[in-house]
Amino acid sequence: MKALKCEICGSTDMVKQGEYYVCQHCSCKYTAEDAKKLMVDVKVEGSVSIDNTKKLKNLYNLARRARNESNNANAANYYKQILLENSNDWEANFYSVYCTAMSCKIGQISSAVYSVRNCIGSTFHMIKNYTPTNEHKLHYSKVETGVQILGITMGNATLNHVKKASDTDPSYAIKTMKENMGANVRLYITLGDQLIKYFNESTKALEHYKYAADFTMTDLSSSEVEALNTRIKNLDPSYIPKNNSSGCYVATAVYGSYDCPQVWTLRRYRDNILATKWYGRIFIHTYYAISPKIVKLFGSKKCFKNIFKPKLDKFVLALNKKGIQNTPYNDKEW
Repeated sequence: MKALKCEICGSTDMVKQGEYYVCQHCSCKYTAEDAKKLMVDVKVEGSVSIDNTKKLKNLYNLARRARNESNNANAANYYKQILLENSNDWEANFYSVYCTAMSCKIGQISSAVYSVRNCIGSTFHMIKNYTPTNEHKLHYSKVETGVQILGITMGNATLNHVKKASDTDPSYAIKTMKENMGANVRLYITLGDQLIKYFNESTKALEHYKYAADFTMTDLSSSEVEALNTRIKNLDPSYIPKNNSSGCYVATAVYGSYDCPQVWTLRRYRDNILATKWYGRIFIHTYYAISPKIVKLFGSKKCFKNIFKPKLDKFVLALNKKGIQNTPYNDKEW
């Protein structure tokens, strides 16, 4: 028996709609000329054609249901089965890795995030080459959403874990936080890079780059930070990079400058007192993980300064009385 078989997903459920033959499984469209090349022989049992259409449909239903119910282990398993039937399926390619990552243990966060990072390029390749052009944005936006959810989930899990571990093993807590936050930053950078490479989405890429730049307390090397800042400035020449990994975000927002007597005092206190104690380092790492978001949301509001400035003024004055200077200062590497 002869039938049209979609070269993308392998389904034989093809319906003529206007000038095109449309696959009812993956929505790929073919002209009448192209359709002639898709004619294949299929096996028949009685009067029923045997292909993988029904199997794929069932697997998709199971995979999507499991993912919607946050049953990530089962979802990953179903998506892996879909990949065996169709190796060019972008959804299965991404979510088989994504769902596996979402079900990882605390100690596996860094490697799980890297596995998702590594599959973004192949997923975008499949979207661009094996789905209709008018659906590209719909599909890569789903990948963006997945990456953002993963980043937030893993970031929160890391912070909670660090708080618990800091009492018993502070050095491990700091190391874990820097590694996991670094993995998150590289995940967003890769997402931006691949959006530009495959879809020329520089605006979206810039958003992800700037978001990545907020996570400054990580295990990124100075060359990686510089490369990220270069990416941003190439797309937004007005961008001013943050001062390395040590910016006093709240204080800078309150006093209007990173280089002023009050902030110099606070930077000395951070480097020479807080950073010398394990609990101080835990505080610093946690502060730099959340303060950029707070400043971004509220830093320009008048009430922000009204709340924080009196407290900071009092604290800075107390530090000055203890001998901490308010003269120009260069941050320490720690």
